[in-house]
Amino acid sequence: ICQYDQHGRELLKLQQDLEEAKREEDDIDKRRADIKKRLNHLGTDEENQKLAFVTHEDIKNLDAFQDSTLITIKAPSGTTLEVSEKDDY
Repeated sequence: ICQYDQHGRELLKLQQDLEEAKREEDDIDKRRADIKKRLNHLGTDEENQKLAFVTHEDIKNLDAFQDSTLITIKAPSGTTLEVSEKDDY
């Protein structure tokens, strides 16, 4: 009888752990959906779209681009650009 009590307690504990894990998973799913909704709103909100760019000055002030030539290209999604090294021409 003691062995069955032990297994019953272990089973009950495992069931409780499973229920808690399901609640945590539901909470994570809700938070993920909320974050996704908020990110979507950031991308579609007209006020945010007005600010969704960087300027030439912004890039020029980055250390990685000091003494570099900056070329801006606007192209449709999927466009590829090949640039030859100086030595190639």
